Amino acid sequence: MLTTVIEGRTAAELYMTAINRKLVSRLDHAAYLGRELARAKGALTSGERYTQDAAPEADEANNSGCSDATGSSNKKLCSSPV
Repeated sequence: MLTTVIEGRTAAELYMTAINRKLVSRLDHAAYLGRELARAKGALTSGERYTQDAAPEADEANNSGCSDATGSSNKKLCSSPV
């Protein structure tokens, strides 16, 4: 459910607003946001169409402790419970 809209002219304006408003609390979502902002900027620069990818599911990250960072099953970012 959409509860907040952030507008800005640069990726930095967008992510800094999200951080300052404490809208990002999970590292996997922060990484997702970074990837999507980079993709959106590339689309704006190239004139290509941009379609947002689905956000990572909380259950998926919690079940495995790892998320595939590269699309390869050989390289994963993992976190251990604190």
